[in-house]
This record gives sequence, structure tokens and C-alpha cells, in this order.
Amino acid sequence: MRIEHKPCSKMLTYKGLWKLLIDRSMTKRELADLVGVKYPHIQKLGREPDNAVSTELLVRICTTLGVDIADIVALEPNPEYDYHTLLENDE
Repeated sequence: MRIEHKPCSKMLTYKGLWKLLIDRSMTKRELADLVGVKYPHIQKLGREPDNAVSTELLVRICTTLGVDIADIVALEPNPEYDYHTLLENDE
């Protein structure tokens, strides 16, 4: 059985993490080394929002950088979400 994937109205973004890395003059590869994970795990954060990322990885990043989860992750509107269909279905 295949489950149809429908975009959510919100998505996680990691803009705070990328800004933090820039502010600290740190590369994604350096972050991966500090956190103790392979580089593709960090790369995955920058890809499409539906890529699942473990909370363990996020906690390890926060602990390593000495920040709170809200400093690296944000919930933003998903541009792929079809609000028009939602409004049409409400009528």
C-alpha cells in the first residue's frame, strides 16, 4: 500500500544554523567533524524540507554549538502548500 504524500502548510528550515555557521566562520564539514557525524548528515539539512532528520542529530548540533534548538531550526510557511485548494474545499 502506498501512501500519498501531501505537503504540509509549514516546513522546517535551518536558516538559523547556516547563519550561525557563517557568524562563526565554520563550514558544514567542520560542523560534521565537531558533531561526530558524516558530512552527508549535515548536507541533508540543506536539502528539501521533507528529508527526515533525527532529533538526536539536532540535539548533538545544539550541544556542540552551545545553542538552543530555536537558534538553528524555524517553522516557516511551505511555498509548495496549495492554500487555494484548501480554501476551495472550505466553501
